[in-house]
Amino acid sequence: MSTTETILKDILEIHGRILEHRPVIQGDINFFIKEFEEKYKGQDLNRLRAVEEGFTRMIDSGVPECEGLLEQNTQNVLRKVKKATEMCDKIAEKEGTIEADFLRTQRESRAEEWAEFMKIQFEKSADVDRDFNQQTEAMKKHYQELEEKLKLPLR
Repeated sequence: MSTTETILKDILEIHGRILEHRPVIQGDINFFIKEFEEKYKGQDLNRLRAVEEGFTRMIDSGVPECEGLLEQNTQNVLRKVKKATEMCDKIAEKEGTIEADFLRTQRESRAEEWAEFMKIQFEKSADVDRDFNQQTEAMKKHYQELEEKLKLPLR
């Protein structure tokens, strides 16, 4: 049995080496981490410090400077906006009166055109009614004549 046990032990050892990859993968991972730490040692920390210094400078000097410029120019901008608004109002008022006159004349001309159109339509309608009545009368007369002819005594 000792030969069988030895063979079985060898087979299990070969099986473990072939199918058990954890030690190999663990070694590769440890090597990668070690290499990464050596290559980028402290670069991230240096970058973060540089960004922090930039923000500090911006907060210390940039923000107060921007606030000062904003306060100086806000009143000037407000005055200019007020002037522009007044000018726009004046222009709109002038154009409004001109436009109102134009619109009034256009409305009047359209009203005249509409009245003329309706007059023509009423005349056409009256002509159609008159023709219809004439044709109706002619047909009545025709059928009355036919009826009288039919009522004639037979010989």
